[in-house]
Amino acid sequence: MNKVMILALVPLLLSVKYTTAQSSFPKWLVGSWISAEYKEALASDQGAKRGALVSPQFLYFDSLGTCSIQTRMEHKMSAGKPVSQRKFGNSFQFSYTVNKSILNVNQVEFDNDLLYITFSGVPVSTLFKRYKPN
Repeated sequence: MNKVMILALVPLLLSVKYTTAQSSFPKWLVGSWISAEYKEALASDQGAKRGALVSPQFLYFDSLGTCSIQTRMEHKMSAGKPVSQRKFGNSFQFSYTVNKSILNVNQVEFDNDLLYITFSGVPVSTLFKRYKPN
């Protein structure tokens, strides 16, 4: 009986490392992020017109590492599911799947208030700053 119990508990204990409660997602990344281009467009004279052209406009990370993206089209939020996490020196890279596309979120080295994102197959990146409402 005891051997059966131990054999049943071992896989359970090993899987604890991979549960969302044990998430290794960095807490400094949690919160809202605004596109630097969108923020600049809103501050300009024709803010509403220029701001409507920028997409994506906002990123939001929750404490479990899920990424929500607000695009300009109907202001819908798309939720990204975490795929992988890598560390390069002092910076992180997180990969998400969003509508069958891969989104890479990269930390700017030595700056916790800047991120840039790239989509798979698109050679363009977008810079995001931590959103601090006035």
